[in-house]
Amino acid sequence: MTIRSFLPYAFTVSALLAPASLAAQTSLSVGGGLTLAKVQFSTDGLDVTPDSRMGLTVGVSMTKPLSETVDLQLGGAYVQKGFKVGEDDLKLDYLELTALAKPSFPMDGDMSFHVLGGPALGIRMGCSESEEEGEEVETEDCSDYVASLDLGVLVGAGIQMGSFRVDATYTLGIMDIDAADAPQDAEDSSIKNRSMSFQAAYVIPLGGGS
Repeated sequence: MTIRSFLPYAFTVSALLAPASLAAQTSLSVGGGLTLAKVQFSTDGLDVTPDSRMGLTVGVSMTKPLSETVDLQLGGAYVQKGFKVGEDDLKLDYLELTALAKPSFPMDGDMSFHVLGGPALGIRMGCSESEEEGEEVETEDCSDYVASLDLGVLVGAGIQMGSFRVDATYTLGIMDIDAADAPQDAEDSSIKNRSMSFQAAYVIPLGGGS
């Protein structure tokens, strides 16, 4: 099925470029980690999940307090997704933009626990399919068969200790990323991304907040 392109979260980009007057109330996080990704195939009522593919994620996020306990976290990250079927490997690279609510809860000392939730917009940056034939590996571009955009819902949790934070997140794709023309008898088929990420980040205060 062909996905209709749209950019419903353009505000994310504009918010990341907000005036420097907000700096006294914001912080910047820079980090990265590992992503365990796969897709969910659904056709004619049958769900099939191929093997997971491990990749990398690297990104930055800016956090602005909305209240004493809830922050707004806007982020952009390079995320490797895809899946494996036997020795075949499909690699998907995304620029992922997020706008997340981040409630935080104090713990002992300078530690705090937080949860994350909100939309994630993926802009496809690359797509390649590798297939092993004997001792040779053939690689082909698959951009014509995968939608240029992906939309998902991200949820997660983490702990911050001073200037260091760790997060575990899960992104549930809600858009069909199959851009190939489906046969007439497979109109109900879909392919949706699923990914789990484990990240560590360094938090940089931007201003004194006084």
